[in-house]
Amino acid sequence: MGVRELYGEIQGASVAVGSLDESSPAVRRTQCDKILDYILAGGVITHFIAEELFGCTRLAARIRDLRCMGYKIVTTMQRSLSGKRYAAYSMPREG
Repeated sequence: MGVRELYGEIQGASVAVGSLDESSPAVRRTQCDKILDYILAGGVITHFIAEELFGCTRLAARIRDLRCMGYKIVTTMQRSLSGKRYAAYSMPREG
């Protein structure tokens, strides 16, 4: 299962990723909106996921924007199989 299919499951599978016509100003959503929806739904987002799903090449900047808006976003440093470090962002679980 690819990243896009997983995102569809996180969104409740009610709308397939890319199926909305975002060319209309009434439907147009910012990268921050999309990233926030993803992590609020329990997703953990990395640069690779953000680029694949949302075309966002500056995830750290968007996370900073969301933090400036008051959202509490947790950063966890992880290692890839090749040993490279990368950031994973999520929302803390309530409760």
